[in-house]
Amino acid sequence: MQEIKCCICGKRIPVVEGNNPYPVKEWSAIGSTKNRCCHSCNSNFVTPYRIMLCGSSEAKVNWTHEILKSYTYERLVEVTEQVFGKEIA
Repeated sequence: MQEIKCCICGKRIPVVEGNNPYPVKEWSAIGSTKNRCCHSCNSNFVTPYRIMLCGSSEAKVNWTHEILKSYTYERLVEVTEQVFGKEIA
């Protein structure tokens, strides 16, 4: 089974288990070997930011995406813990 690195945390994952990491990283299609994230990063980062951005203007979504994709994993953890008030293990 082909493996790739999670584009958020770097953990090795099977290609078939990768998730679209947008808005945290660049969008990607199912089966892609680039820009896919693990289930943990999808739950901890991608889904909460998608929910937060529901109903937001395209400009706000794009602005948030540009900021989030520039963060290192460590910075993303720090910011997400502050924004959502939950600890990320």
